[in-house]
Amino acid sequence: MSEINMKYIILLAVSVVSGACASAQYDKRAEQLKADFRRGFLISCEPTISSQIERAGLADYVSTEQKLAYCVCVGIKIFDDFSDKEVEQFLITSELPPRKKLARSTYSEDCADSEW
Repeated sequence: MSEINMKYIILLAVSVVSGACASAQYDKRAEQLKADFRRGFLISCEPTISSQIERAGLADYVSTEQKLAYCVCVGIKIFDDFSDKEVEQFLITSELPPRKKLARSTYSEDCADSEW
């Protein structure tokens, strides 16, 4: 094998390995951002749900654990399957992607039915 071919093969191998590392780092960053989005959702969801339950006169029937379970459930349904593009868009706009806006009420119903 010629020296030029060997250098090319080494360069190609390094390029593939660095690309894989960069991709793994990006995936890790995206997963961390999704976790941050879920945490932010939980922080805003719990007081909102508590207020709604109180206004409905149901505060004695719904525990803090149930409210938190509901918020966690909805947060997971919203953010866990965000694509990389949706993660980047959400960072810029703080708006849910159209497919998530459409499904939001379904997530609420599913989580309310399963946890309460």
